[in-house]
Amino acid sequence: MTSPIVKLSRLVVTLVVAAGLSACSAAQINEPTEVSPSTTPSIAQWRGPLQMSDASQVLLMIGDIAIVSDNSGVRLWGVDLSSLSVLWTTDSGWTIPVMGDATGLVVTTDTNVTVYNPRTGDVIGQAPLTPRVPEPVETPTFSPSGSFTPTSTPPFAAPTAPQTLPPTWESLYWAGNGYLVMGNESDNSVCARAMSDPGKCLWTASNMWTPSADFVGLSSYVIGGKWVNTADGIRDLATGEPASFGSDVGLTPAGPIYYIGTSPDRVFRMTSLAQVMGAGPGTATPWDVTNDKAISAAVPADVVDTASASPMYVAVVNQADSANTVTAYSWASGQQLWQRDNLFAWSTQIGLDGGVYLGTTGLGFDRSLLMLNAATGEQLRQVPDSDQVNAAGGGLIFIATNAVDAYDNATGRLQWTAELPGDVNGGQLFATTHYLGLMSSSMDIWVMDI
Repeated sequence: MTSPIVKLSRLVVTLVVAAGLSACSAAQINEPTEVSPSTTPSIAQWRGPLQMSDASQVLLMIGDIAIVSDNSGVRLWGVDLSSLSVLWTTDSGWTIPVMGDATGLVVTTDTNVTVYNPRTGDVIGQAPLTPRVPEPVETPTFSPSGSFTPTSTPPFAAPTAPQTLPPTWESLYWAGNGYLVMGNESDNSVCARAMSDPGKCLWTASNMWTPSADFVGLSSYVIGGKWVNTADGIRDLATGEPASFGSDVGLTPAGPIYYIGTSPDRVFRMTSLAQVMGAGPGTATPWDVTNDKAISAAVPADVVDTASASPMYVAVVNQADSANTVTAYSWASGQQLWQRDNLFAWSTQIGLDGGVYLGTTGLGFDRSLLMLNAATGEQLRQVPDSDQVNAAGGGLIFIATNAVDAYDNATGRLQWTAELPGDVNGGQLFATTHYLGLMSSSMDIWVMDI
C-alpha cells in the first residue's frame, strides 16, 4: 500500500472542512477530556537539508523511499530517507499517475508504461501504449433535391465523411503486488498485467464504472491487492478467475454495486446512490468473502474506511450542506459505537491503525483538528489552528504548525515537540515507519529519525 501524502501551502492542510461540531450517538458520549503531555520528550534531530531545487512534491512513499516529482510531473526522483540521498532520477515525460509499492513503481506517459525498481531506478518492464483511433463516423450525404441517395443495396450504407477524433489511451487504475491494472476507454475493457511484462494482458474483462477512490476512501477497483471489480464480476487479480463473491457487481436500477477493502478479508459491499442519482447516501455492508454473505447489516455510507486489524470501521454520509455525519461501527457485530455530526473525516486509516481517530471541524481560521477516542468517540484533544499539516508513522501522529508535535496514535498523548529545521516556515510533511520528512517551501528535504 502506498502512504497518503498531504500537500500544503505554508503548512495549510488541503482539506474541505465543515462548519460547527455536535455529538450524538446511541450511547452517551463522555465530555471532552484533555490529555496531559508526556513527561518524556525524546526528541530526535533533523538531518539535512537535501537540496532539490527542481522538485515540487512528494508523490508517494514506498517503504523508506520518497518518490518526488517536479512541478510538471516530467521528472522523478527516488530519495532514500535513511541516507537522505537521491538513489535515482528519470526524465520520462508526463508521469502522472504514479503508483506502486516495493514490487515496482509504475509510471505512465502518453506513449508508454514503465515499471521501475523503486530502490535502484532500474527498468523492470516497459511497453508502448499505442493509441487506438476510433473508426470514422459515417455521415450521410444528400442530393440537391434533399432526398437521401443510397450507395448500396439494403441495408443501405450512407456515404461517409471521415472525421478527425482524438485517440484514446489506456489508463492506469492500480499497481502493486507485482501487477498493474489498466482500463482502455476505446473498447471499455480492463486487464491485469505483470509488472515484468506490462505490454501483455494476463486476462481481460469488461470495464465497470466505480466511484473515484477519493470518494469511497479505498481503491474502488482492486480489493486488498487481490481482487478486481469488473462488469463481469469480481476477478482474481493474478488469474482472472471469478472470486468466491461479488457476482452481483455492476450497474443496477438502484445504482452501482461494487466491493472495496483494505485487505483480502476486510471487504465491504458498496452501493452508491448520491454520487450517481442524487437519491441519498449509498450503503456499506461488511462482507464475508469466504461464504459470500453479510457479516452485519448494511449502514448508510458515501465513504467508508477501516484498517486491516481494526475492530471497527467508520462510515461517512456527506450531507447536502457539506456537514458530514461520521458513524463508527463494530466490525464483528455491526453495533453502532458512536456518531458525530458536522465533522469532516480526515484520514481515518491513520487513526484506525491505533486508538485515535482524526477529524476536522470549523472553517478558515476557525478550523480545528480533533483527536477522538476511536472506540468511544470521546474527544481527546483539539488543536485550534488553521495552519496545520498532519502525517503519521511509527505509531505517532504528527501535527505541524510553527513546530512539530508528535502524539501517540494509541492514546493521543503528546510525546514530544520539535522546532522546524533551520529557517523553514512551510512545506510538505510526510512519514514512514522509521522517518518523519519535511519538504520545505524552498524545495529542501529534511528528515528526522522516529
